[in-house]
Amino acid sequence: MLDQVWDFLKNPINQKLDVTAQERYQLFSRLLFFTVLCSIILGLITQAITTVFQLDFVNHAVDELLTDYSPLAILLLAVIIAPLIEELFFRAPLGLFKQNTSFRYAYYCSILLFGLLHITNFEGLDGQYWAIPILVSPQLSAGIFLGFIRTKLGLIWSILLHAAHNSILVGPIVIYLLLDNPIK
Repeated sequence: MLDQVWDFLKNPINQKLDVTAQERYQLFSRLLFFTVLCSIILGLITQAITTVFQLDFVNHAVDELLTDYSPLAILLLAVIIAPLIEELFFRAPLGLFKQNTSFRYAYYCSILLFGLLHITNFEGLDGQYWAIPILVSPQLSAGIFLGFIRTKLGLIWSILLHAAHNSILVGPIVIYLLLDNPIK
């Protein structure tokens, strides 16, 4: 599976897969596993680097989300609204590029722009711009997988993958918040 994504990353071609429904679900499941795994590993590496280099970015958007919104609002924002909007903005346009050369650039741009959007999650870079690729590495990685599934299976599958990815990462936090402050 990872070899297919790697080959696609090296030479992206806008070509859908002709697969059965079962093969679609298997591909989706595998991509979900690897997308979440890469996000967790890169998130841990990012945390280690920010700790070692004593980087303090003051605030992260997730911190603000957790303090300003209810658990159900967080779930709605992270699992439904963000995946829908981000996939429509970053992955939907990939279908417009039919020629391999233009598609390649569009695919790479969608990954980079998706990563750069998420730098807005951090405040207080204070000239430490070298850290940007590290900070957004989980999103860059996710963008690779999301672009792959969008191209191979279609836009709805990238929306579903994005939503499932976010629910796995945000879900435990929401459950904790609900258990800590049950709805009355």
